[in-house]
Amino acid sequence: MVNARAYLPRAASVLPLWAAIVIIAAPASAAPQQATTDTRFSTTTLFQGEIFPGGNQLNNRINLFQHLHLHTRDTGIAGLSIQASLWGEVELADTFPNTDRASGDVDLLFLRYKGVAKSATENLEIRLGRQLITSSPSTVEHVDGLYLAYNLPFGFEFRAYGALVVPRRFRLEATAFPPDTASYGGDWLVGGRLGYHFHDHIALGISYRHKRYHQRIAFDELGWDLSARLPRSVTLLSKGSVDLMGLQLKDAQGGFLWALSGGLLIAANYRFTRPDAFLPRTSIFAIFSSESQHQASLEASYGFLRRFRVGAVLAGSAFDKSCSYGPIDGARCRTSEFAPEGALSFQVRLGEALQHQLLAKGERISAAEIGLWRVRIAGRFMLRDRLTLTADLEAAFLDEDGAPTVVHEANRQSWSVSGGTALSYGLGYGLELLGSGRLYHTPLAPGAGSFLLRLIWRLDRPGKRWL
Repeated sequence: MVNARAYLPRAASVLPLWAAIVIIAAPASAAPQQATTDTRFSTTTLFQGEIFPGGNQLNNRINLFQHLHLHTRDTGIAGLSIQASLWGEVELADTFPNTDRASGDVDLLFLRYKGVAKSATENLEIRLGRQLITSSPSTVEHVDGLYLAYNLPFGFEFRAYGALVVPRRFRLEATAFPPDTASYGGDWLVGGRLGYHFHDHIALGISYRHKRYHQRIAFDELGWDLSARLPRSVTLLSKGSVDLMGLQLKDAQGGFLWALSGGLLIAANYRFTRPDAFLPRTSIFAIFSSESQHQASLEASYGFLRRFRVGAVLAGSAFDKSCSYGPIDGARCRTSEFAPEGALSFQVRLGEALQHQLLAKGERISAAEIGLWRVRIAGRFMLRDRLTLTADLEAAFLDEDGAPTVVHEANRQSWSVSGGTALSYGLGYGLELLGSGRLYHTPLAPGAGSFLLRLIWRLDRPGKRWL
């Protein structure tokens, strides 16, 4: 039986929220300020399913999903806002007996105070509660805690945070086992960033991240980020991080974007990663691999006659010599060859107002010891006011020598095809209805299909006090 209590917000997560209300509201009671309330509310209802005929009924899934998002700004206190996002889901297909078929969680629930212009706190920002924090150049954390930002003179900026780790769970898991039912006591995170920016020309920063699982060090790293706009429409980008425990590079990325006159864009990028370094040091899997990956890409696109755009991508990846360790066969070392990748695309806009779009794309994809060719044709058409039709058809062809053994034993099919269509209509008053369907024919799931019904309601009430 799945432990439903593991999915409920901890009481410790709610207490800091009420503490924030008391602390921030206290000065306001002494010196009340006039402020209007701007409220943005949205709700999304999904009814979706996946159907696998034949002997794969165990994978059938039909569920009802509800998401709510609320953002209220200036709630009677200048600079104070509340943001909340929560969801609930019910599994209608009894696929896995003796498991929870309903679940829900709180994605976001925090207070945000942003200093009012021309006041003593205009450069201050505080967020308290459940939130998403960019803790390093390549990591986003889901936490319950405090985030502090302050813009210093002469273009400097300071960011700091301290929080409890929250299991990242934005949907009901499709398996009979929950993602994590363990106690998160002793799991916490601290860090910050010191940055500098000069108008829109240059921005750079150094960040620190320290994370623990059950009081043991999981991550301890130093990161950097840089972006610079040079003359002649050239932008340079770089980011990365260093593992301080092993004193080795965890990941590094650098590249440039060059926007030439006449609609020509050229971009190049290189990235180095150690995949095992993204696993916490407390995980036993972190010692089973010692490989490094290199990825490089060169991309160009050109738009002409307002209606057409062509693009090309040349990329590739390779692993350094790596060794994996197993309990049976011991150490196994290999050196992978360079795996080339690439893509060609063509996009055209049709109609007097260029409201219709057609896209054709072919690409070569390489993964670990597997390669495939993929072709896709897609279109988006504005049939009438607030009525939109989208459709796409995709085919993939797996390399024969890289096809999994289970595929050959099933039906020796190394290709797959899928196609789908969606119809969206704006009902007015912030309501939008979408219906879609898709069919698949793959080696492991021949004749499968999926459907989706989605209703979105967006409501903005600027300057209203209605809560």
